[in-house]
Amino acid sequence: MNIVKLYFKIVYDKKTSILTYLVIFTVVFGLFTAYMQTNNSMPDAYESVKTNIAFIDHDQSAESALLKEYLHEKTEIKQVGSSTSEIQDALFYDEVDTVVQVPKGFGHAFRKGKENLLDVAQRPDSAQGMMLKQQMNAYLQRVYTYQAQFPNETLTQIKQRADADLKVKSKMQLTSGERINMKVVTRGMYFNYMSYVLLAIILMVVGLTMHSVYRSEILKRNSVSPTSSLHMNSFLVLSNILFGIIIWFIMIVVIFIFNGDVMMNTSGMLLLLNSLLFAIMTVTLAFMFSALTCTVRYVEDVMNGISNVVSLGFSFLGGAFVPQHLIPSGILTFAKLLPSYWYVNLNDALTSQMQVDTGTWTKVWQTYGVLSLFAVTFFLIGLVIMRKHRSQDEFVDNNKA
Repeated sequence: MNIVKLYFKIVYDKKTSILTYLVIFTVVFGLFTAYMQTNNSMPDAYESVKTNIAFIDHDQSAESALLKEYLHEKTEIKQVGSSTSEIQDALFYDEVDTVVQVPKGFGHAFRKGKENLLDVAQRPDSAQGMMLKQQMNAYLQRVYTYQAQFPNETLTQIKQRADADLKVKSKMQLTSGERINMKVVTRGMYFNYMSYVLLAIILMVVGLTMHSVYRSEILKRNSVSPTSSLHMNSFLVLSNILFGIIIWFIMIVVIFIFNGDVMMNTSGMLLLLNSLLFAIMTVTLAFMFSALTCTVRYVEDVMNGISNVVSLGFSFLGGAFVPQHLIPSGILTFAKLLPSYWYVNLNDALTSQMQVDTGTWTKVWQTYGVLSLFAVTFFLIGLVIMRKHRSQDEFVDNNKA
């Protein structure tokens, strides 16, 4: 226990940096949550709202024209470029909420009864985009059903039948389940940004603390003490993990304070476990970096640099700061090598779906497995490097000039 006390005594010296990250993040998130709830409060009665979309027709068939006419009645169609970068810019800068692309051969495939033919991109926080996608699929399914039932009628006649069904109106009253949708979106954003804070704090504090413990003169003093090396290392590992869990717990308390009512469900619990695994993975990553830099003399500058570069790099490339669907495919392919990609990808999946289905459960176990594999890999690499340096007595005495 003396080792644990020593560890947290060293951590206490870093309290200013830790509190700075936590306070700034909490204040910013609190202000953002208040703004979202003030400006996006939902009324009790549902009212259809025309959303801005882009419609890109690569097929130019009668069926694609039928779909465009349907969307023209329900949305505001804006003109954007057809290149990938132009579409991503339009979504990122909120020019449109959804982009619908009709691929070549859509009309022919539709007449054969094929489904899921449209390429739909939307903003991750767009409830309207999700609803529009469902409405398009329902409308096309209705048109195909009438075509199969009345094969001798023209497409115009089929459209009239489908439109007649759409004219049937019903009044819908929102329940408390629908009213918390904006809180669900805010919850997902919190857990994404949380990865940056975990990386920044844990990499810096664990790295510097491990360097303080593994200074050359301390190692030599411990080598003649009654405390075995195995005993000391075991308690240091536990202390690192305990520190990571404490930081994680503080941030979880914050999300429960602001959005606790959307945490007590299956997706909320899965998000908690996902973030806990990410925190433990970050601890092992910090251990690996402390082992890699144990021969560096100006360790504080080096660890601060590593903390900033890794936390920002992981957050941008992994999709915590920029939505993953807006990141170019080449960069996204590379980002799959980073644990933050898998962490954010699962967060987005749990945020965008009302219920956790079979496909989401598969992604849950896949992500948990990947994060655990990253944690074990980083820890083993750190152990190997640490043992190599110890055998060669390469640890640096940072007290020397």
